[in-house]
Amino acid sequence: MKIPFRFEEILKQNQTFYSIVLDVITSFESILKDNKLYFFEEYTDHGINHIESVLDSCEFIITDESYKNLNPNEVATLILAVILHDLGMHIEYSTFKSLLEGEYDDVKCDIDSKTWNELWLDYLSEVKRFNTYQKKNIFGDENIKFKIPDLSNKDNLDGIDKKVIGEFIRRNHPRFAHEIALKGLIGNNDTIVFGSEKLENKNRELAGILARSHGLNIRDCFDYLKKIGSDSWRNPLNINIVYLMVIIRLADYIQIDKNRVNQYLLKVKTFNSPISSIEHKTHLAIESINYNHIDSEKIYIECTPKDSSQFIKIYNLINDIQKEN
Repeated sequence: MKIPFRFEEILKQNQTFYSIVLDVITSFESILKDNKLYFFEEYTDHGINHIESVLDSCEFIITDESYKNLNPNEVATLILAVILHDLGMHIEYSTFKSLLEGEYDDVKCDIDSKTWNELWLDYLSEVKRFNTYQKKNIFGDENIKFKIPDLSNKDNLDGIDKKVIGEFIRRNHPRFAHEIALKGLIGNNDTIVFGSEKLENKNRELAGILARSHGLNIRDCFDYLKKIGSDSWRNPLNINIVYLMVIIRLADYIQIDKNRVNQYLLKVKTFNSPISSIEHKTHLAIESINYNHIDSEKIYIECTPKDSSQFIKIYNLINDIQKEN
């Protein structure tokens, strides 16, 4: 996995943090390269190319003036959070079962009032009440009959079961990213630990909450930061954590170009979900994203929507980016 040049130059100033980042890349790079989203057959790219693109965007968003103040701990925490932020989308059957069976309950924090199993049961009750619009968008069939996925064996899961589980994971993957930082990724045969013993617990917590923040209102993270950082919660361990939350959020938001889809596979692939179909076609409609504008604070997005649904999707997305700015 490529580390952006400016980040790597800062990391090399502290060999401990540099080695921590390299350890995590070594542990999780194969999963990101494999990019097999078991519960997300119709989703856009969430593999290593996406991670590298988010890192490149982070490098661009940070101003030259801000680079003068960035320290190795901040850069390491940001890189670890970017690696973490979508790892939950790579969840497999055995890991999902471990969530529901309470394997991660010991790292549940105050942000969460419910265990994973409680969340799952609440979600199943909601799925039972899905209206025709929701069924059509998620499953591709408004007449689908609800059934609880049979988790006793991986082979019992059909396409609808995977979509039911996938929607649950999509909603909660920021939380799971946080918990992977604290407990690792539990698999069928072993656990992939996030970082070696060189990664201190507080650094794990900060990387985890930074990754999680891309799916939360940033202010909702403040109480957690106050608990682990006390009076220095805005700058724990000399990490400007709120600033980094803004950076990762914007960097992830602008991953909207055609590089996240394969236009040739799209010609032969069948999508059951209208949302997935629109999402892929919308990415293809983004011709380029140009950061080298006369106004250094502007991002120029060139797009060619083919129909009104694509236009509205792109218009709303760009408006959301502007609001985040």
